[in-house]
Amino acid sequence: MTRAAVPDYLQQIDYAKASPGMRFGVFLRIWQDRDWQKDEQALKQQNDPNLGLRQTATFNEVHKAMLQELNRRQQLVFDHAVPDYRSGMRIETKSTAPFMTGMGYEHPLENGFAFLNPYGLPYLPGSSIKGVLRRAAQELASGAWGDSFDWSEEKTYSSQTHRFSIMDILFGLEDSEENTCSALRGVLKFWDVYPRFSGNMQIEVMTPHHTDYYQNGKAPHDCGMPNPITSLSVPMDSHFCFHIQCDMNRLHRLAPDLAEDAKWQMLIEHAMNHASRWLGFGAKTSVGYGALRMDTKALQLRQAQNAKQEEEARLSQMSPFDRSFDILKKMVDEDRQKKYPEFMNKKTNAKLWEQLKQLVGMAVDESMQNKAKVRELFDEILKYLGVDSKSAAAKKLRSQLNG
Repeated sequence: MTRAAVPDYLQQIDYAKASPGMRFGVFLRIWQDRDWQKDEQALKQQNDPNLGLRQTATFNEVHKAMLQELNRRQQLVFDHAVPDYRSGMRIETKSTAPFMTGMGYEHPLENGFAFLNPYGLPYLPGSSIKGVLRRAAQELASGAWGDSFDWSEEKTYSSQTHRFSIMDILFGLEDSEENTCSALRGVLKFWDVYPRFSGNMQIEVMTPHHTDYYQNGKAPHDCGMPNPITSLSVPMDSHFCFHIQCDMNRLHRLAPDLAEDAKWQMLIEHAMNHASRWLGFGAKTSVGYGALRMDTKALQLRQAQNAKQEEEARLSQMSPFDRSFDILKKMVDEDRQKKYPEFMNKKTNAKLWEQLKQLVGMAVDESMQNKAKVRELFDEILKYLGVDSKSAAAKKLRSQLNG
């Protein structure tokens, strides 16, 4: 009779409290030992080949809370490490297919799975993300997929001794056999990803047919015995948040044009979109696993936040007068573009008039050139609002400006 080479006390362990990674890697129940069974029902469970996987795939509330907290902590650390949006980007995605990772790891079930130690939770290593995005960049640069989105292998940047492509600078370059001094560390750092999902993990089943033909060299026939192979996966509709950090000092030195206006983020965004749709992340991507869809709402929100930071940085470098003038002019220009302009309503244009009064008061001590700018803007606002230039309010402001 087969006897499991494990201590007897393992049968007393509460598997529900152990992490999924611990259940899969250490406590997996795959041994058929009838001495452990006390009744017929327990015997049927022990003979179930997927019992161990089902136990591993089960996530209790503790594991779900741990996964959520791990993601929250990662976002806080990233926000602290990347205070400037130019030096990092966060990409929210949602899986459109089950996700597998770490299937090449050694395991008694032949198909392993990547669990993050010491938490025992599923994750996608940053090194895998880097490899997939580099492959996506190469495919876009080849032109075989239509628009290259500025990815190119022909455009190079020169250093003191070598020339590097965009891919080399962003992702890095290893030593070649011809030149062992050509290595370059990429400016991008890809953080690990922890998928967020509700419910439990899933059990996937692959059933190879014609094993005798493929492995034993026998003639093909339709009488072979299929051999179902089970493995774990993260269910579809899971959320994947990618964090990418950039060494801006090195990027400014190696490729200044990629650092300007955070152009490197646009390149990565297009590579991410291509990889999510056509390459996939993790294992078994050739049969549809690991496909993602970028969250367009989160992307638009990020772009809006970046534009706001850019605008705040630009305004902070202006003088108080220039800043007030720029804000007022922008208020009028944006209001003109609205389908239902706000300041055309007499009840809501008080904010605009208040800003105009403040600017006129500041222009009193300014140069003649700045006063002329304010007069021009003043006349433009009166015309836009349809206010009579001979009204008492308009005369009062004009006299203050001319005085």
